[in-house]
Amino acid sequence: MKQIRDRLQKFDTDMAENYFGIFGRHYIVTAALLTYCSALKFYLQDRLLPRGWMDILIMGDTRCGKSALVEGVVRHIRMGEFFKCENSSFAGLVGGLQQIGSRARWDIIWGKIPLNHGKLLVADEMSSLSVGDISDMSAVRSSGIAEVTKIQSGSTRSATRIIWISNPRSERPMNQYTYGIHAVRELIGRPEDISRFDFVIGVASEDVPVEIINQRCKPVQYEAHWDELRQLVRWVWQLRPNEVVITSEATDAILSLAKGQSSTYSNAVPIVEPNEQRVRLARVAVATAARCFSEEGGRLVVKQRHVEFADWFMRSCFDSKALGYGMFSAAERQTETENEECMKEVTEVLTRYTDKSDRAVRLLYASDMFATTDVEHIFNVPRPEAREIISVLLRFGCVHRKHQNYAKTKIGISVLERFLKGRQSV
Repeated sequence: MKQIRDRLQKFDTDMAENYFGIFGRHYIVTAALLTYCSALKFYLQDRLLPRGWMDILIMGDTRCGKSALVEGVVRHIRMGEFFKCENSSFAGLVGGLQQIGSRARWDIIWGKIPLNHGKLLVADEMSSLSVGDISDMSAVRSSGIAEVTKIQSGSTRSATRIIWISNPRSERPMNQYTYGIHAVRELIGRPEDISRFDFVIGVASEDVPVEIINQRCKPVQYEAHWDELRQLVRWVWQLRPNEVVITSEATDAILSLAKGQSSTYSNAVPIVEPNEQRVRLARVAVATAARCFSEEGGRLVVKQRHVEFADWFMRSCFDSKALGYGMFSAAERQTETENEECMKEVTEVLTRYTDKSDRAVRLLYASDMFATTDVEHIFNVPRPEAREIISVLLRFGCVHRKHQNYAKTKIGISVLERFLKGRQSV
């Protein structure tokens, strides 16, 4: 096992450049190998985490090497399973009922996720699944327990490392989204389902120049490296929680760098979630330490440098041009700043059309969604004045269009609260 530490240092980059012939895609290969090397469970600050294994999403344009790279890793490591979600459903991934025998007895047939318990599953073509199916798998992904509750009920363990691969649901190229992160929200749907991913990688067809893609590859033999990786993965998959040690310096780095990520990235699309980010960073750091074979006395030791790499790698994925999570977050912060400065104009418009009791603003504050006619009735104003109110709220990001109606944003709720509190103090 000591040979692994010496011979795998440049393996990821070399493999992406030479073996697969796609320079610049080593982020995908590294992410796949980190997922392979994630531990099922470990302790963080003396607390056993309910989930230590990783769950990631690789999303991007069609025919740009996502599936080819990950499928190549699975084929050579010869551990785990590559599965296409096309024509599949919740039953195919988690489980369902099937009639067996002449007596029409119902039996539970478990799907791909529980069948790969303790191993790894690559779920390709995730966009073939409905938003409802993805939502139904939320509990399975977070708890590691698959349940079927129908005519026949049952449960089984499903602590499965998952690499999801998908094109945008709308089939639009990633560069046609203002921020690629919007494609993730469109694909997954509910925020709580997005928050199950440890990180997301965005890939666009123009990431790699055509001249580099079509250059001749170097003939390199990698079989010895794959054998060593296979040994490494077997070792990691057999680790018990008490055999994963996070040093005190690494723990401090996890808490500090998780706080930095939370302050940098917006949780409007909750890939980074302040309450959970230290756990996600810890998962990637543990996988990094395993990938580097940081072994002492048969135990996996996570050090500060592993946490720092995990932070750098996650930020690199977030800040890629294809995903644009960093730019999206910066725009969100700028919107908050602008709305802080424009509070005066919003207050002026609301004051103009409400009475001393502020009943109209209170009704607007209590409404989850509203239409233009609702504003007319609430404020008792004709349509031009109602449109002026909506225009100000819309322009400053206090509301956004949702189908044919308007819904308040987090900023809008804050603005209305401040307006009402300000009026009470007068």
